[in-house]
Amino acid sequence: MKPVEILRGLRNNGITRHLLAHLLSDPELEEKIVYLTAYSWTWDLDYSGLNVQSYRNILIHLYAGFGFLKFPTNEPNICLKRENIFMARVGKNVLQNSLEAFKWMRFGLTVPATLSFLLHSE
Repeated sequence: MKPVEILRGLRNNGITRHLLAHLLSDPELEEKIVYLTAYSWTWDLDYSGLNVQSYRNILIHLYAGFGFLKFPTNEPNICLKRENIFMARVGKNVLQNSLEAFKWMRFGLTVPATLSFLLHSE
């Protein structure tokens, strides 16, 4: 997925929700984990008139409406500022081994060999 940004003059018209609904409507996404990173230094706080926490809450609420949840990570850019966000949407048909690998990936780790054997034997 690519960045989502709406032209300033067209914001607050529901365009983002329609765009996300379209992007996330592909049935194949039910077999995938879609994640997003939201870095506060990219947010248009001046135009929005919001403080960083309010903007963060709006983004979390927006994406939560499409099944995204916040997940912990130690990814350096996310950890650089506590208002940064890492969220993911786990499709209904995602395999357990993919979920396990995603857990390790969020912390920059590879699946341990003992677990790798178990995960690939499904």
